[in-house]
Amino acid sequence: MKPLLFKSKYKHQPKNFHAQQGITAVDLVIVLAVAAVIIAGIGLTAKALFSDAKINADANDLQYIMTKYPQTFAAAPDTLAATAQNVNLSGIAPTSWTLNGAGPASSLSMKIGRNLSVAPATITGAAANGISFNVSAGMSANECNAFVSQLMNISSAVVVGAGPNAVGNPAPVTNTPAGTAIKGTDGTTSAAAMTAQCANTATNQIVFYMPKG
Repeated sequence: MKPLLFKSKYKHQPKNFHAQQGITAVDLVIVLAVAAVIIAGIGLTAKALFSDAKINADANDLQYIMTKYPQTFAAAPDTLAATAQNVNLSGIAPTSWTLNGAGPASSLSMKIGRNLSVAPATITGAAANGISFNVSAGMSANECNAFVSQLMNISSAVVVGAGPNAVGNPAPVTNTPAGTAIKGTDGTTSAAAMTAQCANTATNQIVFYMPKG
């Protein structure tokens, strides 16, 4: 009598069935590509955050200067002109800003790389009854929009870029490059004009006007 043979339904597996196959060249390329994308994303995010921090810091410092300096200028003798040099001498400019030049031609270099110049200006009525704070052109659209948006409310008028003086402005401000009034002396504002003028980095200088005293 032949012995009974039981056939397994499971096929014999090779000894190396459970062996690790290892990382192939294709796997390595995929891993490196994913890592590169992640690192690049982190780098761009960090750069954007750092840039935004500089913009906010400069805008806050300029807001402080625009609020404080007209009071100093109003109390000073008429012979003391409103200049970036005198803003610096008054002690209200941040120490991180660098003074360039002297007198009416002086300016202060901001963290974002733009220069601030200051001069007496006529807003309405009597001559030189205000001060202009001029931020030089060359800002990114983001920087320009951020500055105007933050400082528009405290300003008597705001002019950006080149072109005819638009937006209701019955008494045009003086001592400024020709530009579009983003905020006229009558209080009229234009968000569309701000976007359009800020987008042109070659001519997007900003002039903020504050009353003297």
